[in-house]
Amino acid sequence: CVTAVLYYLLNAADAVTGITGGIVIIHCVYKPETTKESAKSFCKVSGSECTTMTEVKNDLWIPEERFSLTDDKTLGFISVLIRNLTMNDSGTYRCKADSKLIKEKKLDVEEGKNEYSHHFLCHTFTGTAVI
Repeated sequence: CVTAVLYYLLNAADAVTGITGGIVIIHCVYKPETTKESAKSFCKVSGSECTTMTEVKNDLWIPEERFSLTDDKTLGFISVLIRNLTMNDSGTYRCKADSKLIKEKKLDVEEGKNEYSHHFLCHTFTGTAVI
């Protein structure tokens, strides 16, 4: 099972798509032997700046925050959960360890199709977030 999780994470897309009002989870893999004790963060790129959206806080997803990050130091990946997506969330993000780039990811947010697809997407991602 651990091998399957690592395979999925290593082959995770550099671009993620979500719908307005929905949820996405973005994964970034790092080398645990060199980076596991570093402070992890997730920032949004705007020109030459990168604004921090979230950092690791007790390795728990924080329910009241739209952006929340966890760090699996054993397997070497961070997961960023973004809730209640808006069109303004579209853009390029960076996963960082201390001030060093781990991975750059692109998020595209599309207008929600209808209430049923929104409910299904939230339910699906909520389910996978709990695993």
